[in-house]
Amino acid sequence: MATGSFWTKSDQLFDWNFEVIEMKTLTNFIIFLAVAITLSAVAIAYSEMLVIEFTLSQAGTAELTALNVYEGSESEILTDTGDYTVTLLDADGKELYKKYFTPQFTAWADAIDPSKAFPVMPGQEIGTQGQIDRSEIQMILRVPMVEGAKKFQIRKDSKVLINKEINLCNMDGSCNPTLGENYLTCEDCQSGSVDDYCDGVFDDICDRDCRTQGREDMDTDCTCGNNKCDVREDSFNCPLDCGKPSSPLLKWGLIALIVLVIIVALIMWMRGKKKSSRARRDKSGKSDQSEKTDEPEKVKKSGNKK
Repeated sequence: MATGSFWTKSDQLFDWNFEVIEMKTLTNFIIFLAVAITLSAVAIAYSEMLVIEFTLSQAGTAELTALNVYEGSESEILTDTGDYTVTLLDADGKELYKKYFTPQFTAWADAIDPSKAFPVMPGQEIGTQGQIDRSEIQMILRVPMVEGAKKFQIRKDSKVLINKEINLCNMDGSCNPTLGENYLTCEDCQSGSVDDYCDGVFDDICDRDCRTQGREDMDTDCTCGNNKCDVREDSFNCPLDCGKPSSPLLKWGLIALIVLVIIVALIMWMRGKKKSSRARRDKSGKSDQSEKTDEPEKVKKSGNKK
């Protein structure tokens, strides 16, 4: 009796643990899938970047040449260590963003004929191994536009090389890209303005910057009507090239049906597991019960023999 009861409880405990493990596994998989999708979306998503263009010399001087805001991703050259830093500050001088970078003042050419293998700039000398030492280089850094940032600094160790305010719009009603004004940074620049920025806004205005930069595919207004359904075009923003759109109710209806089928399949699967576990427990319980009823009969028969 004790042995049968022990195994029955062990089976019940095993079944319960098995169900718990399966539920945890399913839950963890769903969480992992959601996190993976979120991280992928974040990884490929572009955001507003402060684009800092400046000249940098080995003598420890720097000069800002351009400052703009474009959509993009952070420069790969920016790391957590280095001799040079780029910092974004708020109005009180508090650091909001800080990254390091290491400029390359040395370039390498083909040692066989370095004068032909690498463009030599005025003032540059080629070493015996094809090494080109540059006294001054052009740098372009893309850093995230942190909310509240009012100025930025470029430093070498503790020495400040550039200290400028981030003021990209004078609100004079005229779009001036030489001051860093563009569609992203200033209300003076409307969609389609000549501001060195391809805005790609779907507004029936082909941005001329998209054409001059060879990026017509970024603005549907520039490509719609060429009898080709381009990457950014679909049946809604360019039915001329991609055909008339289908009913949105049909699309969302199919999506809802697929989701419903998945949910029903999961529910049926979980119920099947529970029923099989319950059947095993009932079978074990009946076995224990038969052992209990057989025991008095055995005792009675032994008494009659006496």
